[in-house]
Amino acid sequence: MKNFLLLIFVIVSFFSAPLALANEACQKIFSSAVIVHKSKVKGVSKEKLISSLPSRKEAKNNGRINTLYHIIDEVYDYPTLDGLVYSTYRAELCYLVFSGQKTNNEEFGAVHKKLESCGTKSDKREKTECSMRVASSV
Repeated sequence: MKNFLLLIFVIVSFFSAPLALANEACQKIFSSAVIVHKSKVKGVSKEKLISSLPSRKEAKNNGRINTLYHIIDEVYDYPTLDGLVYSTYRAELCYLVFSGQKTNNEEFGAVHKKLESCGTKSDKREKTECSMRVASSV
């Protein structure tokens, strides 16, 4: 019985490790999106944010930095969205990719319009659920 419980623990730990990595990575993406959004709202220029990053060419093979460039482009190149809506959308995309599910592959301009409508929802839960649906719609 003791060995069986140990085996169960090892199996659960093995399968939860990728999930833990996904959670950590997606939380960082959520936080990055919040920071970029707040920077835009505070009037920090896109150029100033980008100046602190490696060049786009160097970032090409670095998924984290490349994602950060995408976030900066989406936040700064389009009218400002609700911060919770955009950050939730970005985090949900991350979770979907980690879990091997299909994500919304529309151009961000079309996605932006859908996210704008999420921003009109009356409470946080509705905004969050709407943003998650936009990320997963195919």
